[in-house]
Amino acid sequence: MEIRELSPAAVRRRVCLIEQRAHLFDATVRANLSFAHPEGPEGCADSQLWEVLEAVGLGEWARARDGLDTRVGREGALVSGGQAQRIAVARGLLSRAEVLVLDEPTAHVDPELGDQLIRDLLGAAAGSGMSDGSRSVILMSHVPVPQGLVDHHVGLRSALPSAEV
Repeated sequence: MEIRELSPAAVRRRVCLIEQRAHLFDATVRANLSFAHPEGPEGCADSQLWEVLEAVGLGEWARARDGLDTRVGREGALVSGGQAQRIAVARGLLSRAEVLVLDEPTAHVDPELGDQLIRDLLGAAAGSGMSDGSRSVILMSHVPVPQGLVDHHVGLRSALPSAEV
């Protein structure tokens, strides 16, 4: 489909960008997730929130705190970088977007946790929310992705000398 044929609102419904520095609101996990639901927070059931939290590996973490009422703090100050990234991916899953764009999802996590985070996020994105399996995931990363996790690799190089990049 030619993207120019779609309205900006239609593109936003179909494509969800999950940036490397996930924005979290100074609110609860519930509030940070539910606004992404296609029907808005009012149309989002707690069971759906728990489903996406489980998909990104945060179900047990949330239950050990205040559940969906767990506060994340201003700009995610009360969660780790990996937890913030997982919350952002859960939000993307809940949006039911056909395309998830993950921009440097391991940028704010310890390197030893990076491979597992990538496995978890790609697994969750591929297996949740789209009953017909039609979701695509675009992963942008400066670090190598573990073998077998992606279908296609595209490498980009700058034509500029390194001093100008």
